[in-house]
Amino acid sequence: MRDPERHLDESPPPMGSPSELSAIASKMMKHPKTLTHAAPDDDSSLHPGHFKRKTNKLPTPVWFGDPSAASTAASASTLAGQLTSEVHAFVAYTNTEVESAQNSVQDSIARLNATLDKKWPEAACHATCFGSFASGLWLPTSDVDVVVHGIPSTDLTSTQEVLAALLSTEPWVRHVSVVGTKVMVVKVILKHCGRRMDIAVETADTQHGLAATEIVRAAVMSIPVMRPLVLVLKTFLREKGLNNAFTGGLSSYALVLLCLHYLLHRPHNRVIASSSSSESDDGDNDVDEHDEVGTRAQGVYNVGAGAYAMARVVTALENAFYATTFHRPSRFTPTPLSQMIHWSGPVPGAAV
Repeated sequence: MRDPERHLDESPPPMGSPSELSAIASKMMKHPKTLTHAAPDDDSSLHPGHFKRKTNKLPTPVWFGDPSAASTAASASTLAGQLTSEVHAFVAYTNTEVESAQNSVQDSIARLNATLDKKWPEAACHATCFGSFASGLWLPTSDVDVVVHGIPSTDLTSTQEVLAALLSTEPWVRHVSVVGTKVMVVKVILKHCGRRMDIAVETADTQHGLAATEIVRAAVMSIPVMRPLVLVLKTFLREKGLNNAFTGGLSSYALVLLCLHYLLHRPHNRVIASSSSSESDDGDNDVDEHDEVGTRAQGVYNVGAGAYAMARVVTALENAFYATTFHRPSRFTPTPLSQMIHWSGPVPGAAV
């Protein structure tokens, strides 16, 4: 709409005389950086809009370490070969990260034991790890599950509250809270690293957890291909926000049982599992498909009962299959494995 305040005799500013336009064009030719559509200065191709690409190089996922390792994996003739090489590199990288984190975890356990000994010197209290940290399937981003043995109390609720109050005064603890789940736990955030630790007091339920840890540890020892599979899928579910049973995802234990069932019952994997079992030094640690791991009566051991977002888990796995099968390298997913989990490592220089 025309501005009523504007005078009718106003006109657009003049374009300039031909001599002025010629001078501007001559100046732009002397300084080509001012041109919008610059000519390429290398062998890179141009977009349809004729803008120059910044680079043709894709980033290297952190688990490869250097671009040459990524190139070696990419040179495999099949997708299965590429994924195999990349999973090996991913597991090696994860092992390094776990080893560097284990020292701080063990230091925190030692501090916790010192605190328990100070509070109950005559009770011989002690804390031990269970779950994925004890079974060898732990990721550096995962919580650490701890059970405390020997606290002299018959009231479980008051014991948890006393333990939480005790830990809240410790200088190595940033935050403490008590969560009333099936197994009441004291959730602790460590001050020096920000890692989370779930501390439970010994009960019948924690005894089941300790027994399950031994079953999983035996499976990891007798089936070597299980650990890489679980580590990749745990990372995958974490990136999708589906690794927490409280929000409807799959718990770590449910995922382990899923992988174990797959390895024992898939026809092409049964031979792998049985041959791997024969390599175990101790036959008592072997796990096979007929092992009794608990009753199913009334769903007592239905570890996936709380996974109300199972449809999202299934959809995520389907999407990962197609994304990997039809992988197209991009800046954010340069390799098949990074395409699957949609993650290629932390940004260099980013805060942890």
